[in-house]
Amino acid sequence: YQRRVRGLINVKAMRVVLFWLFVLFLSIALVSSANNDGNEDVDKNYDLRLLNVFVVPHSHIELDSKTALDQRGTSSEVEERAKKIITNIVNLLQKNHERRFIWSDALYLSAWAEEADEKLVELARTLIQKGQLEIVNGGWLVNDHAIANFPSIIASFTEGHKFLNETFQVTPESGWWIDNFGSSEAMGRIVRECGIKNLVMGRLKSNLAAEFTKKLMFDFIWRRNAHPQNETTEEKEERKRYADDIQTHVIYSAAPALPHLPDVYDTISSCGPDSEICKQFDFEDLSNSIKDASISEKARKLANQYRIKASFYQTPNILVPLGGDFAFEHFDRGENQFQQYEKLFQEINNRTDYYRMKVRFATIKEFFTEQSKYEQSLKVYQGDFFNYDHPDNEWWTGYYNNRPRLKRWLRELETRTLR
Repeated sequence: YQRRVRGLINVKAMRVVLFWLFVLFLSIALVSSANNDGNEDVDKNYDLRLLNVFVVPHSHIELDSKTALDQRGTSSEVEERAKKIITNIVNLLQKNHERRFIWSDALYLSAWAEEADEKLVELARTLIQKGQLEIVNGGWLVNDHAIANFPSIIASFTEGHKFLNETFQVTPESGWWIDNFGSSEAMGRIVRECGIKNLVMGRLKSNLAAEFTKKLMFDFIWRRNAHPQNETTEEKEERKRYADDIQTHVIYSAAPALPHLPDVYDTISSCGPDSEICKQFDFEDLSNSIKDASISEKARKLANQYRIKASFYQTPNILVPLGGDFAFEHFDRGENQFQQYEKLFQEINNRTDYYRMKVRFATIKEFFTEQSKYEQSLKVYQGDFFNYDHPDNEWWTGYYNNRPRLKRWLRELETRTLR
């Protein structure tokens, strides 16, 4: 009986000890979590691949149909802002040869080149030839991918590429589709014929984003449906001859619980899944400037966001847009953006063994030069990217069946002007 009592006492004592050990470990975990605030040890949370982080500065500008052109038809509020941004970029890039920038399309670049000082235009030409400034897409303007027809799309690319070749001796090789609400397979074929070899996309319909998340497929080869998955040797040689494949990268920034893409092209959305943390790294907001004493803390936060983002990709290369709508419009803010990231890059790159990543400013071409090393391992996607749906269960399909009179006028105008 006494042995039985002592046994029960020992069991109860052991349960008490285990209970308090559990409480102790739980308390430690909660305190650690509360004090983290994005500063997790990047070496212990995720895989230890050595990452290559390509930060791509850009400014998102589209032709604003609501802004009336003046009587000459060459100037608008948006155009004036765009020309100011181009001037700022040329002056910012020449201050440091490691800085990079991409510019999309030719319309505003043409207006700028007509009015800018010839020395500034020559400086832009030099930056393009050196690879610091990359012109992407290269059409006269960004066209719609759903209802625009072949003659108008081809005319846009013809005019844009002609201007770029004559003025800057360059033909774009990279596509930048960060704000298209769906993309057609035919559009992919057109840009490939225009010389675009690589493509960055920013929006996917939700079911495709979910599938790509599961398959780790945000880097892929986009191939026309005309080519079957199980190709014969002859079919493979034909595809190579016509060079239909486009190596594609999708900018993914949403949390895993919501496999959908928000406005991924701005700084706040694109550094990683936590927009509250990413917001701290928009240095066009001068109040976010880093104090030297906090550089290590800031670098850890940013590196951790990059590593979380990398977990959605098959290769160790990730592309991070730096910019947004009319970014770099103010020279002092643009200079602050570059300077603050240069501090962070230096901190991270000086401690590669700890952060397990290398970070730099880059163009799209530079990103895909590194990415091409992994091309053979990428999965193939065949098809288009319609119909795009918004997180609020809104479907972008109305452009197929509304405003028929406007569409007719456009077709008649194209018939008269593109003969």
